[in-house]
Amino acid sequence: MKVIVIGAGVVGMATAYYLVRHGVDVVVVDEQSNAGEGTSKGNGAQLCYNYVAPLAGPGVIGKLPTWLTDRDSPVRFSPTLDVHQWLWCLEFLRRCNRRDSERTTQSLLKLSHLSSNLMAEFSSEVPINFDYTTEGKLVVYSNLNSFESAKQQAQLQKTHGSNQFVIGPRECLDMEPTLGPIGKKLVGGIFTPDDHTADAHLFCRELNDYLSEAHASYQFASGHKVNSIITHGNKATGIRTNNGDMYADAVIVATGITTNPLLRTVGLRVPIYPIRGYSITLSIQDKAKLPRISVTDYDERIVYAPIGARLRVAGIADIGGYAKQIDLRRIAVLEAQARQVYPVSKHENLSPWCGLRPATPAGLPIYGQSSIEGLFLNVGHGALGWTLALATGHIVASDVLSILPRNP
Repeated sequence: MKVIVIGAGVVGMATAYYLVRHGVDVVVVDEQSNAGEGTSKGNGAQLCYNYVAPLAGPGVIGKLPTWLTDRDSPVRFSPTLDVHQWLWCLEFLRRCNRRDSERTTQSLLKLSHLSSNLMAEFSSEVPINFDYTTEGKLVVYSNLNSFESAKQQAQLQKTHGSNQFVIGPRECLDMEPTLGPIGKKLVGGIFTPDDHTADAHLFCRELNDYLSEAHASYQFASGHKVNSIITHGNKATGIRTNNGDMYADAVIVATGITTNPLLRTVGLRVPIYPIRGYSITLSIQDKAKLPRISVTDYDERIVYAPIGARLRVAGIADIGGYAKQIDLRRIAVLEAQARQVYPVSKHENLSPWCGLRPATPAGLPIYGQSSIEGLFLNVGHGALGWTLALATGHIVASDVLSILPRNP
């Protein structure tokens, strides 16, 4: 049995791990020189197992004028001439209602709770360090309307097994004293004790090293750009790369935003469009000034996540094309927000980063067998790639195992 996994981000690496654990020969193929160098590299570092509200919510329509006109809006929409952007946006708007949002939330919670259980198992069994902590997450609000909506969302999620607590401004500061500088503007918060924090980039690199050293059945093919998927009839049999052809019993596509150019070679397409996110990573010398728990400033759409001795400040959602260039204006927004709360030196190396989150209109990932035999998808996780990686990786690996011939 041999399986090719295209993509070495958190989703691809998690899928490979579950296949290797079942004795499958796995080759992870990636254009970069190491694992986790794409969208997984500088993400927000939060594992949001109990807070999974989709972007397509019932309050979105009223926010569109701001998204279209305010260059510094936390969510910004820039129209292009790309017909696929417009088709994605139309479907996104169609999903911006309470019924679809609640259905999506329910589906995401099933996946996130599975991921949480799998992470507990993984962290106890696999001897790698990826700055994994289990202190919980606090989402704070400065707008009464958004806080009221959050309380309704928390109640909905509670009916599906989430463990969340609505708290007041004073309790927010008691729980996370480093928020003192913005304490006066807070109207409340939602605390989720079962949400965690970890470094997705470090996870990918460490897991790649661990699998390479501990399992002869695992191979990492770096520097391989996949140009097309090879098929025979209606069955996927391999891939064509810049370094030659590779063949396998099954092919798994876990390529994030580059999925459609690859699927186009076999006549397929999925509803994925990039939402650009940004981050900066700070070294805080005084650990007492690091937040004890992960914090999300909801109304600013900014995350503050402690990872080791570093502070990851991430957020912003730009819907407007495939460019990977860093918009320094957006980095300046993150820096300005961070300076309000944490001791950021003007001479600090901010390690600015941006990545393209592969989002579907409803906010649900696409995973499982495609219409082509032996070709599996694990894509479209949006901002929840790190949160859902183990769940969809486990599910897709199980689907692949069900169709593969067993070794004698």
